[in-house]
Amino acid sequence: MASTLLPSKIAAIGISKTGNLDVIEKLELPFPTPAPNQLVIKVEYAGVNFLDIQQREGSFPLQGPLPAGLGVEAAGTIVDVLARACTGRMF
Repeated sequence: MASTLLPSKIAAIGISKTGNLDVIEKLELPFPTPAPNQLVIKVEYAGVNFLDIQQREGSFPLQGPLPAGLGVEAAGTIVDVLARACTGRMF
């Protein structure tokens, strides 16, 4: 899939700092680039669960730096795959 056709930014609901519910905001983040054994999906549906609450509060580590999107459960369409990611099964 040609990455040149993908946007440079994405809209996300997330946080720029940890805290109470009032830290949740709409963010514009750089479009993610998959690392080895990763892929990028266009999210159609996202679920917010207790892990997201803990990350927002700062009691569970985020997987990257702030600002960060919330919603660790998602379903959607694969839009970008690093070639080396296709060597095994994809679920």
